[in-house]
Amino acid sequence: MSAEVIIAAVTGHPVLYDPTLFQFRDRNAQALAWAELSRVVGGSVNECIKKWKGLRDTYRKNRKKEKERRSGAGAGGGKYACIMAFIDPFMEDRHSQTNMAGPVSESEEDTDQAAPGRATVEDQEAPVDNQAAPGRAPVEDQEAPGNLLVPPGGTGR
Repeated sequence: MSAEVIIAAVTGHPVLYDPTLFQFRDRNAQALAWAELSRVVGGSVNECIKKWKGLRDTYRKNRKKEKERRSGAGAGGGKYACIMAFIDPFMEDRHSQTNMAGPVSESEEDTDQAAPGRATVEDQEAPVDNQAAPGRAPVEDQEAPGNLLVPPGGTGR
């Protein structure tokens, strides 16, 4: 069971690679296609699926590397790039986003000092003040939350 034979067999079954088809989401249609493909190729269904996914993933990885390469760096795309090109219209690159501001250097991680303009925990803590707000008792004279008064006729719950 060679890679070229599997690739050629998959081209005859768009239900296995074309997500725009309604049957692409039909597991029964895919199972029938894999059964026919495995009969033609001469391997088990699981072997064919595993081989195809490996070829497809390698092609996707090589294609991504080729896009990231500078122009003039030489042709790439892997061993089967020419015969795997039929799946190009059906492969979308997923765009990822991050909520991180930027990379943190090791020097910032290792030191306890903040970078200029970055507040430290010490800067953010407010000094403790026992002065009461107007109309309120000082902090040490206030009752603790567990000693709350129960309204008349109430259970406190």
